[in-house]
Amino acid sequence: MNTDWMNNEALRNMHPLKKQILLEFIKETQGLPMEKALPNLMKANAKLKAMNMDFTPQEVNIITDLLTVNMSPADKMKLEMIKNMMPNR
Repeated sequence: MNTDWMNNEALRNMHPLKKQILLEFIKETQGLPMEKALPNLMKANAKLKAMNMDFTPQEVNIITDLLTVNMSPADKMKLEMIKNMMPNR
């Protein structure tokens, strides 16, 4: 797995637990279509909520950029719709 994205300034200072959950999520969803990745996204979000944590809007944007690199245009549109439905984004 390419981890160059972790050098992004916004993610470099991310809380270690958030970073661990993000790494697990990226590893589990690499190459999956949106329909199959969505349950993993929900699982990652539930883990964060259980720890009273959440991704910042800037972190969500970076994660979205990472996820959409190899997605089809249809899956990119689905992800944008989901992202727009999320509160505080």
